[in-house]
Amino acid sequence: MNLSDRILDCFPSGSYALSGLLRLLDIEETTSVPTAAVECKVQPKLLINPEFVALHAQTPEKLLMLVMHELHHILLGHTTLFPRMTAEQNFVFDAVINGIVCRMFPSP
Repeated sequence: MNLSDRILDCFPSGSYALSGLLRLLDIEETTSVPTAAVECKVQPKLLINPEFVALHAQTPEKLLMLVMHELHHILLGHTTLFPRMTAEQNFVFDAVINGIVCRMFPSP
């Protein structure tokens, strides 16, 4: 199964984040990013490093958390409101998103 199919399969049906994922239209496997990222564009693309996934997101649950984190950048408007995000802004946004995702999925 390819990585795009694994990503779609890890979402529970009816998940609100699935609509955010479907807005991406494209998931690109690339080693140009160390982990995963979404482009800062009106129509962002999910960039995901397959080597990182193989090492750190082998299970559907871990892959879901990785993708949910990136989707929240889109859902919270980070990709359109901040087209040239600084490292500091990204750090703060990541902390907020990780808090949201951890509250959504409190179990390890």
